[in-house]
Amino acid sequence: MRKREGEKMKNKTKKICIVSAALLSLSCIAAGCAAKSDANGAESGEKRPLTIVNGGFESGDLSGWTIVSGNAFTNDSVSSQKTFSYSYDEKNTQIPVDQTGNWYLCGKGFDGRQSVSRTGVLRSTNFMLGGDGSVSMKLAGGALAAGKGENAAMKDEEKICFVGVYRASDDRMIARQTNEYFLEHTESYVNLSKYTSGVYNTDNFYSYTLDLSEYKGEELYLQIVDNDTNYYYGYLSVDDIRIGGEDEQSEGAFYTKTRMYETEAAAPSEYEIKNGGFETGSLAGWTVISGTAFSNEGVNSENTWWNENITYSRDGNYHYGMYNPSATGVMRSSEFVLGGSGYVSFKLGGCSDNYKTFLRFMAKTESGDKEVARFSNEKYWNFQFPYVENGMRLLNLVQYYADLSPYLGNTMYIEAVDNNDSADDLGCMTLDSVQTYWENKPVWYDKQSFELKLNSDTSDVEIDSEYQVKNGTFETGDLTGWTMQGEIGVVSSDSGWWAENFPYNKRGSYLFTGIAHEGGKGTLTSSAFTVGGTGTITYLLGGGGNPALCYLSVIDAETGEELARFANRYFHDLGTGLLNRGSNLANMVYYKADLSAFLGRKVKLQLADNAENGWGLLTADSFITYYANANAVPKNANEALDILPKRETENEYQVKNGGFETGDFTGWTMTGDIFGISSEEGWWNEWYSYNKAGLYFANGWIGGEDKTGTLTSSAFKVGGSGWITFRLGGGKNTDLCRVEIIDAETEELLAAYGNEKFRDMSRSYTCGSVPTDLSKDGVYLANMALYKADLSAFLGRSVKIRIVDNATSDWGLLFADDFVTYYETVSDVPESAYEAHDLTKAQ
Repeated sequence: MRKREGEKMKNKTKKICIVSAALLSLSCIAAGCAAKSDANGAESGEKRPLTIVNGGFESGDLSGWTIVSGNAFTNDSVSSQKTFSYSYDEKNTQIPVDQTGNWYLCGKGFDGRQSVSRTGVLRSTNFMLGGDGSVSMKLAGGALAAGKGENAAMKDEEKICFVGVYRASDDRMIARQTNEYFLEHTESYVNLSKYTSGVYNTDNFYSYTLDLSEYKGEELYLQIVDNDTNYYYGYLSVDDIRIGGEDEQSEGAFYTKTRMYETEAAAPSEYEIKNGGFETGSLAGWTVISGTAFSNEGVNSENTWWNENITYSRDGNYHYGMYNPSATGVMRSSEFVLGGSGYVSFKLGGCSDNYKTFLRFMAKTESGDKEVARFSNEKYWNFQFPYVENGMRLLNLVQYYADLSPYLGNTMYIEAVDNNDSADDLGCMTLDSVQTYWENKPVWYDKQSFELKLNSDTSDVEIDSEYQVKNGTFETGDLTGWTMQGEIGVVSSDSGWWAENFPYNKRGSYLFTGIAHEGGKGTLTSSAFTVGGTGTITYLLGGGGNPALCYLSVIDAETGEELARFANRYFHDLGTGLLNRGSNLANMVYYKADLSAFLGRKVKLQLADNAENGWGLLTADSFITYYANANAVPKNANEALDILPKRETENEYQVKNGGFETGDFTGWTMTGDIFGISSEEGWWNEWYSYNKAGLYFANGWIGGEDKTGTLTSSAFKVGGSGWITFRLGGGKNTDLCRVEIIDAETEELLAAYGNEKFRDMSRSYTCGSVPTDLSKDGVYLANMALYKADLSAFLGRSVKIRIVDNATSDWGLLFADDFVTYYETVSDVPESAYEAHDLTKAQ
């Protein structure tokens, strides 16, 4: 991509001299030198038009154009949308497309839903080049680079988009125009004036003119070519093609296109549902029961997904999904009578959390509709992306079948359920080829298939073993195996809480709930079990607004020593309107906790409720305490964080209260009120993770960004390897916000470290059921990065840590946690820590 200086021109003219004089001598200058029909249907010898038909697409369709190959261009590619915006732009700045007239060819489709992986060729009618010998056009999209920025790699020459000019006599391309002045902004914000002035050009048009005067009098045609499958603007938009300096095409009538969806579908028989393969291109035959996860717009005609263009492996031309990942909802099939062999089959993909996204088969009975089976994408496997051939099963559809013969003769229907509010694409459902009638057990010889076993019990399975806590699922319907002190809750079969029946997210028939016992204090203690297998346990936990007072403890079965402590770290009160969509109250969150440090030890689980208000209660279910190997551990369980306060031994090498786990500033001295102690897991309404360690950390927002001052530790001696680690967030300006190492007696500045990883976000995020870890995208704001610093030059010296905040704006505050100042050897230092660079040496 060439660099430009200053404001670029709005029009670009090129002189084309491609063919040699010898080839030109063979060209037909006059009209009709061969007896053949052109794209207009005109025979040679007839007068050729001096322009193409519908060069500005003002007909609102592809009239005058011929689809030569592929599916990149259809009538749905002609758009009247006048503006576009960027999804990450919080201001939703509307940038003019700058089309001529009302219509243009849009490579993304009229509604922006067309996949960039499509390819194809579109041919114009033939014309005689006259006038001033020019061919002009407007182009958008069609980036020549594979990403934005000066250092982005260029796409392969044979895999780009362009408009070609061809000589009709020999179909030779005599000129080609790409969108060579494509340029996307790299700033974190959208500058509208730079788009309207032509500095930046992405989906807004840029004008080009080809000087083909050497070919005046020759018969030519154009082809719009899309050979690009790349995710980065791998499509081409075209408008206002003019031949020989002609005037623009007459403006067509303006209207806004909408997709028309088929609403009727017929079932092949009483044993089959309507439109099980979505081949109507719509949800005809299906009924949306609730939510927005399912709609006609979710019926997908694209063959591939994500930038890697991975095939969905569907049957036919359509399937359902992926669509609106963060939405939830239910859709229902038409009714059918289960017949034949009783086998049913379907293709299913996505559903990364099998407990939240699934198909359920419902039987109509005299006592009401009954769920008889529930199936999800059990073979989901995030393995060796993007290689499907190696076993990766994500959004690509997997063939399943199941034996429902115990319900032969029953009238049934199917519900597709999506309760996953995560914005992750992999959490949504892809579905195809739902077939409810097989004369015999189905067999596929050309693809891998998997049989799903009928089991309507959705509770987790407790094995009979010394490693499994007794009645961890509460499926006895009482507290068998558990001992309660105080009145903190009961075992209940309720599926929801309060009069509104808000969902607990329980598994099986029962759970333990303290929803009606918030005023009570006490404990609920399990029987003893031996930590075995991988040492990982899983469970559901809700409530516990104050993690310092409500939590799950792991205690030694003999001594009663508390070994580990886990709170409902993802408790988040956004009200009941956003339950399971960022608000976690009594609705339980699925966790896994690592107890491998206690393998072979007899332990008990203890729910502790020491609060009386502020969601001072606990809900719990499904304690599974044995997994034989790592593959058996559920991938969708959230990591539980051990918040048990660590006993600090008197150690001259370890700074006192380095993790602020006393819940206050014991061991530290503050000037300026720049910090407060916080136990929050995330920040802002979007709920971004702080990436804290333990329960507490120093939070600069509590003090206020406008405050300046210092927070200084007690003295410690640099020992061992000399390396220290700490977590640091905020502090965009490292000259004003930093962590300093000072001499304990003289306060001489020895070293200083800033939040070098600070980086603002370039896109927006939505609030999910758990906090978003921005560091996975390389974004560091208030979320803390783990740093390591080499103080070996000061071995044996008594020093202090001084956190300095001299800024009052633009992320002029700090977040700090987990100062560990002694590692015996360098190999003990966490490998995941980023090496901090001494700012005093750079000065």
